[in-house]
Amino acid sequence: MRRLPILAAILTTAAAAAWTADDWEKNASALRSALRGSSVKKLEEAITLVAQDDSERAAKLLLDQIPKAGSRGYWRLIAGLSRVTTKEAVEPIVKHILTSKDLALRRDLLMAFQLNLAPSADDGLVRILAEGTPELKLIAMDELVKRGAKKAVAPLIELLDREEKPDAGTRAQALKALRR
Repeated sequence: MRRLPILAAILTTAAAAAWTADDWEKNASALRSALRGSSVKKLEEAITLVAQDDSERAAKLLLDQIPKAGSRGYWRLIAGLSRVTTKEAVEPIVKHILTSKDLALRRDLLMAFQLNLAPSADDGLVRILAEGTPELKLIAMDELVKRGAKKAVAPLIELLDREEKPDAGTRAQALKALRR
């Protein structure tokens, strides 16, 4: 019987933390406004609020703002993307890394994964290892090795088997990773 009030308090707190559509729109609007404004503090607060939604829509909104951000907002948005942790939120970032024509942005977004220690980020790195360009594969491989991610072993072996002539850097890194 004593546990019932505790459970009720937990459920009430969880319900209060759930975002309404109005909350999302308010935070998305605050982000767009902060990117047009001059206050770095407001921009960082807005990015934090959007990233806390930890959803696909949060990641997509942050990604969509990067081309409009200018130098003041660019790295802050990348840092905001490093804070999303759910599989649904990580997926648009992986897709952007794999498909964007902007090579510098692809590398910079990959840096967001290097800052993100969530298991979903490891999964994203494994996917990049399997599907990315040789340069992206090396970065993803290096990060997975640093993390000691066992889930990278199978993709590394597959990478070595699949490519008839993997470049020397990829081959050396893959062999180094497999020895660990």
